[in-house]
Amino acid sequence: MKSRLAVGIASALIVMLSVAGMGIVTAKPQAPIVLGLAGAFVNVDSQEYHSAGSNATLVSILGTQLPRSSYNFSYSIDASVQGTAVSGGVRFELHGGESANSSNSSSNSNNNSSVSVEGQAQLVDMVPAVGFPLTDPTNPLACLPSCTSEVPGYFVGVGSVQGNLSGQPVSLQNVLLLVESAYLNPFGGPIFIGTSDGSVSIATTYDSAISQWSGVTSGGAVLDSSGNLVGQFGMTSKLTEDLFGGNETDHGQIALSGFVSPNAVLNSHGEFHGVSMIPTAIAGSDCTSMANAQLNSIQGFSVVLPAGTCSLTGSNSAGSFVLHSLVQGKNVKGDYSIGWSVPAIGFQGTVIARVV
Repeated sequence: MKSRLAVGIASALIVMLSVAGMGIVTAKPQAPIVLGLAGAFVNVDSQEYHSAGSNATLVSILGTQLPRSSYNFSYSIDASVQGTAVSGGVRFELHGGESANSSNSSSNSNNNSSVSVEGQAQLVDMVPAVGFPLTDPTNPLACLPSCTSEVPGYFVGVGSVQGNLSGQPVSLQNVLLLVESAYLNPFGGPIFIGTSDGSVSIATTYDSAISQWSGVTSGGAVLDSSGNLVGQFGMTSKLTEDLFGGNETDHGQIALSGFVSPNAVLNSHGEFHGVSMIPTAIAGSDCTSMANAQLNSIQGFSVVLPAGTCSLTGSNSAGSFVLHSLVQGKNVKGDYSIGWSVPAIGFQGTVIARVV
């Protein structure tokens, strides 16, 4: 794959792998070769997101929390990200026939107990979860405000919320509507939908969430068991992920470079195909309070995220590759297995290859 590694990433990745002791490059290229890899995303050109759900676990509108049995709910979002620019739309609907405040309803037979609220917004921005290039391995947003691409944590739209809430009109115009990316809570959520001022707060699960990333560049270091740099790699890939199911398909191009004799035959380029799986949430992985603090650090935001709407996860990837060596008539074939960090922006793993 053709990739320009960000300055400083390779040295950071050497630190990541030097404690791992992941394999030795053999001096006999005809024998199986074990390579240790450590890398990270460098840039993501294009992202598409499509998600929908129909089970709100919490709804609060203008200070009134609705009983769960009093409404039917649905939402959908279609979003596109090009670098750092966001476009698309989100819509939600809330309908029911039971009063949001049953005690008041029973004491006043004239009270209108219907619930009918709809919200919609055009997506214009995001609150990023990660920005590229990664200039600090301990801070995924260190490149702000000059990132070349960003991965949304929350989509931001401008729109309206209007309708009727137990006889009282609801009319919120030109509000900022936040929609959490399913990446922050895979396997069905719940995720947060609400206004930036807290007047609307919804936690909802989802039953579909598909993302597609194109023009994804990654790169890093190839090391021996002592942590010595023996080569480097770059990848360009397309990823399609089912965040409800927790699985992803990966394919693209990869290039190995920088190898010297007797392993110069490993300087090569070609294609890879693989799959990735998100592991189930690990103990202590809840990130709701951290996300809440990030949102409320933005001027004008006053949000209380519902409990359990953010969890940190990694990923495990495996696949195969076929590369064409710069040494005429030689190919490099093999398999890879890598584990991603939490959050899943950096990785390290093993490649087992054979020169044929």
